Amino acid sequence: MDGTLIEAAARGDSAPPSAARLLSALGEGMRVRRRVEFFAWTQGPLQEIVGHGMLLCGLPRNSGGRMFFDYFYNVPIHPNVLARVCHPRNGLAAEMLEVWLAQGAEPLFIGPHGGAGARVRLAEELDRLGLGEAVVHGIPSAQMGVGAHCFLGFVGLTASSAHLPPLIEMLVPHVFNAYCRSLARDRPAGGEQAGVDAGDQVITDREIEILKWVREGKSNQEIGMILNISPLTVKNHVQKILRKLQATNRAQAVSKAISLRLLGPSYGGDGETAGEGRPRVETSRAAAGRSAGFTLLELLVVLVIIGLLAGFVAPHFFGQIGKSEQKVAVAQIDAFEKALDQFRLDVGRYPRTEEGLAALVVRPGDEPRWAGPYLRKGVPLDPWGRPYVYRYPSASGSFELFSAGKDGAQAAAGTPALR
Repeated sequence: MDGTLIEAAARGDSAPPSAARLLSALGEGMRVRRRVEFFAWTQGPLQEIVGHGMLLCGLPRNSGGRMFFDYFYNVPIHPNVLARVCHPRNGLAAEMLEVWLAQGAEPLFIGPHGGAGARVRLAEELDRLGLGEAVVHGIPSAQMGVGAHCFLGFVGLTASSAHLPPLIEMLVPHVFNAYCRSLARDRPAGGEQAGVDAGDQVITDREIEILKWVREGKSNQEIGMILNISPLTVKNHVQKILRKLQATNRAQAVSKAISLRLLGPSYGGDGETAGEGRPRVETSRAAAGRSAGFTLLELLVVLVIIGLLAGFVAPHFFGQIGKSEQKVAVAQIDAFEKALDQFRLDVGRYPRTEEGLAALVVRPGDEPRWAGPYLRKGVPLDPWGRPYVYRYPSASGSFELFSAGKDGAQAAAGTPALR
């Protein structure tokens, strides 16, 4: 082990890994051939050497030098944070790459006490996102300062110590080789080459539609019911999506789709067009027709349901309306009776038939003892728009007061017809 690590241990920093542990971890890394093996290695033996929450792997995707950033993590990370870190143009990983190149492409520690200027700004941004400290390094291109063959970032360090930068310098070639081997074996369908952004794969309309429901936490069964396809078809689509986006699980596929802005502009960005970080989307009449409308069977089912609801609900609803009108008639007749009684107390008799209920509002003739009006707002019509029937005197010796009802032929049910 080099002298720098020994000096770090002598200063009391957290102990660097022993030579045996380091050689054992590197030996296991040489056996990595698949992406899932790379993930297990980075979260197992490599984690014991460099404790981290997320590993960033950046590779150039075209001659322009822009990098495609892949990530592996063992802690929950919000999709917004992943989008902010891994955006190909203005993500935090791209900013760390620029700072690393500007400072000589040497192992770079980014933390609250790591340097000044741009490094301080990056450390503050990492802290704001809840990612803690980081150490980054890579393999610069032959033309220094204009790009890199690879770029690695160990983010969310679980232990901060001075031995990490030189340790990372030793590890970068081994991690890079293991990552490239995993890409070569798990190349997505369609012949995507290692290091090429998944945005260069064709993501169909249907796959984007399924991704949106995956983002909502829907199962294959639920998505199948929503899209009117079988759960097995949904499963096949999800597997294709995972291959195209080089994702190991559904959550990672959604995160990558968000960072590539496949699922809409919810996370901001600078309006990149296809070919600059956004996969091409296949459009066709067949794809559009799948969600353009309803089938005849679906319409018939809806009409049957509406008919059943109308059969059950309408009688009850209109029955309630009839009962409400009867209650209004009862209340109005009760108010008339009170006003008529008050009229009798003042005048000494009830209004005659020819005077009618209007005598409760307008003084009848020159009646000197009338002290009305006895109704606040005049004489209302019954709930069916007809005048109330009033007669005095009647066969009973008192007055008759009733509503002719809805059909105009009989007193409303529940209303007192005679007094």
